Amino acid sequence: MSSLRITFVYNDFEHLGTAYLIASAKRAGHAAAYVHYQQMDQFQFSNHAENVDAIVERIARTRPQVVGFSCITANYQSQLAIARAIKARLPGVKTLFGGIHVTLTAERVLRKPEVDCVVRGEGEEVLALLLDGCGDTADFWPAAAPAGATFKRADGGVVGAFDMAPKIRDLNALPDPDKEEIYAAAPLFAQEYQIMASRGCAYTCTYCYAGSIPITPGEPRILRREPEDVIAELERAVRRYGAEAVTFHDDIFTASRPWLERFLPLYKARVGLPFCCSTYPASMDPPKARALKDAGCIYIAIGVQSLSEEICRNVLNRPIDPDRVRDCINALNEVGLMNQVDHILDIPGDTQANSEKALLFYNETRPSRIQVFQLNYLPKAPIIQHALAHDAIDPDEIEAVEEGTSRANFYALYQTASRDTRATAFLLNWMMLLPKPLVRYLVRSGLYKRIYLPGPYVNLIIPRVILALISANDLRGRHHLRRFAARKLGGLFKWAQPLFALAARRNQKAT
Repeated sequence: MSSLRITFVYNDFEHLGTAYLIASAKRAGHAAAYVHYQQMDQFQFSNHAENVDAIVERIARTRPQVVGFSCITANYQSQLAIARAIKARLPGVKTLFGGIHVTLTAERVLRKPEVDCVVRGEGEEVLALLLDGCGDTADFWPAAAPAGATFKRADGGVVGAFDMAPKIRDLNALPDPDKEEIYAAAPLFAQEYQIMASRGCAYTCTYCYAGSIPITPGEPRILRREPEDVIAELERAVRRYGAEAVTFHDDIFTASRPWLERFLPLYKARVGLPFCCSTYPASMDPPKARALKDAGCIYIAIGVQSLSEEICRNVLNRPIDPDRVRDCINALNEVGLMNQVDHILDIPGDTQANSEKALLFYNETRPSRIQVFQLNYLPKAPIIQHALAHDAIDPDEIEAVEEGTSRANFYALYQTASRDTRATAFLLNWMMLLPKPLVRYLVRSGLYKRIYLPGPYVNLIIPRVILALISANDLRGRHHLRRFAARKLGGLFKWAQPLFALAARRNQKAT
């Protein structure tokens, strides 16, 4: 086996999985490069923001033998388009597809002529085995497929069983995610170090990828790294890259009290940067809130999604207790910890009466911010069958979801949703800037349905900008403002940097 050159391609955001794959390829002795591109112009609300030929030119300059694409449903078609263009420009290059969308639709993906190999499940160990075996046969791929990988022979034959990659049992044994090439391609990402201390989720919500992946009996739902391993990575990352803050991408960072009790004192003593994380109402209480705040947490997202116990039980398969949600928000507010509630609209079987109850609930409890989503359907998600039964989608939409061509996207909520849904989203986004009595009056009188103004800017962008500017701890909001400034101001962006540096200092003082 000789050293191979693999180039990874991803769009719009930092992708932690790709950083792990880069590290795994390098540890196995291969050369890894990275190309970043823009798929969605988030500030013009349009796809195909960057010319494919320009992206392919950057890939070609890395002289790859293999090009790796990680796919979620939202970027699948964009990744396919680049793979097609790569095949036309560099016919001898092999393409490797993985990620959660591919894990759920692997056979469909491998039928695409521009796709040579697919990987299902966690890819770090599979990638190393696959690359180590490449070059052993006339058509490049190994003589046999490692578990989790399936590829095409030159004669069209398929090798592999479309099986899942073995689950990685010891997360501490993984190399640090390698972000050198990612930060070189997108320097703004370096200001916020992204990390995971665990993998997996305790819940199997019907709308989520986690609810679509088969569960092996007896297999742990969550695997955690040792606190010392996480701290050591952060110390190395701060020395290597520098960072203003840390974001933990664990599905539920607060799930284990014993783990937090070991981790948070170490973080405070040895890292000390402001950090963001996610929680679930049932895994938050006043002692945890105080400990998180003391360790430097400045921003926490709360997965609520719906306040209807019936919808959560019968449709979403996630237990919810509005009293626990209230207690969670109150606990975070009492210690001054900025909190964002995630809430989904347009759930099949939901009602506008439920939405109005949610409006009144959030108006009284007052989380720092409400992140509003329209329900998007993902491949194999169990909620699809419920949606079909309620005529919320038609069978053609299932095909579109699996092909990644569904019209749904983050901004569809403000463009194509029903008038009631858009009006609800409008008030949820503006609520924290309005006095409680006014919100209460607008909901109870129904007038909120009449004041809705069309378009994402008024509904979403303007209130977000205001909240980011007036909230000392809105780290994520200011991160997006930086990206907007870099996009729209170009070379003038450097003149705005002192303002963002001042905001960062306010963050550190606030913690």
